[in-house]
Order: sequence, then structure tokens, then C-alpha cells
Amino acid sequence: PHLVIMEAQDLPSGFWMVVPHLARHVTAFADDTSCIYGARGASLQEIIAALGPGAALIRLTRNYRNTFEIAALATSFVGEAGFGAPDLPVRHGALPVVWKVSGVAASVDLMVRYEHEHAELELGILVPTSRMGKTILERMEGRTVNRVQSCFGGSLSGAEPPVFAVPGIRVCTSSSAKGLEFDTVFLPEFQTYSRRMDPPHFRGLMYSMLSRARSDVFIFYSGNEPLEPDTFGPGLVEWR
Repeated sequence: PHLVIMEAQDLPSGFWMVVPHLARHVTAFADDTSCIYGARGASLQEIIAALGPGAALIRLTRNYRNTFEIAALATSFVGEAGFGAPDLPVRHGALPVVWKVSGVAASVDLMVRYEHEHAELELGILVPTSRMGKTILERMEGRTVNRVQSCFGGSLSGAEPPVFAVPGIRVCTSSSAKGLEFDTVFLPEFQTYSRRMDPPHFRGLMYSMLSRARSDVFIFYSGNEPLEPDTFGPGLVEWR
């Protein structure tokens, strides 16, 4: 009789054609500002139309997770999708940091040092591919205070699934990070995202990944080509 759908914006349009036949009562949670599959997902208008004219629409506007600074950066990537991002929170913190490094090895060194100084925190390393994630896992082996766990593309590495809500490091692909949150989020090799994706896909993914962080964000990029000057809005990040 009841069907509850999470991350409804990431399900394809064709799925919503059959939803009315699956249950008498359907509740869908959707945020198309964080659609990570671009045109492959469903728009908010398509979801509302599928649920029928009697559907009640409730908009949630409070942001309980991020600091003002993180939310401001995340929402700067939001386009005209849906109803827009939630209101900016009142809790303040440090500006997100964009850091030019020589490569993955330098990023790992910085993340390991941070983990030693903040071993009580939950750290999320969000990577563009499972291959890069495995490289980071190998370079971190035996160097951290807490256990390093991983979740790539929906598959769990190792004999046991990752344990969340406790101190430690989780290395996740960007798609596997949906629904999770961390004290600090690291985005290594940022140029991999910004140079290979179409603008709507890139914006949705950036909003989704940045908004995983409760308190701090560190974005690492490498290579000879500088980032586009308008990648981040003025005053939204600290450059190093």
C-alpha cells in the first residue's frame, strides 16, 4: 500500500510512468539541485506530474548540516532546477579551501596529515572514479590513525561494509556518497570533474558533493592548466 522513494531525482523518467501502478500511496523525496546523472534523471516537474493532481507538495527549506560558508559555495552551483537550494544556515565556519598540488600523492600527504591532527572526526574523500579511490587507499595504507574504508559504485570493499557515524576515513566515489555526511570532505583531482562534464551534470554533482560536509571542505587540483577563473564565485573559497 505504501512506497517511499529516496533521491527521486536520480531515477530515470521512464520509472515514473509506472510508479502510480506500484502502490496506492507514494511519497517521493526529491532535490533536483543535486541530480548527479544530468539528463538521465527526472525533473521535479516530471515527478509531480507522475504523482497526479492530488499530490501534496511540501518544500523543506532548513539546512541542518552545513556551515553558511559551505552552503554558500554549494548553492553557487545551483542553476534553475526545481525550487532551488535550501535557505543558507546561520552556523558559520571556515571558508572552503581550494589547493593547488602536484598530484594525487601530494593530496594524500595533506589528507593523512589532517587525519593525524583530527583523528576524532569523520572524513570523506570523494573521488571521480573507483580506480582513483583504490590508488588513494593504497597510498594511505598503514599511515593513518583510524581505519580507512571504502565504498565504490555501490559495492563495498573488504569483508565488512563501511561503518559510518564514527571517526575514520571513508573513500567513496561521488555517486556512492549520496545520502552520506562527514565532518570534513576532500575532493582530490578536482580538474577531473570540471573538464570532462557538461555544465548541468557538473553543477548537480558539485552541489551534491560539497553539501556532504558539516564543517570543512578541501578541494585539491593538479596539472598544468589552471582552473577556469569563474569556477568558484568571488569570496566563496580560500586559495592556496
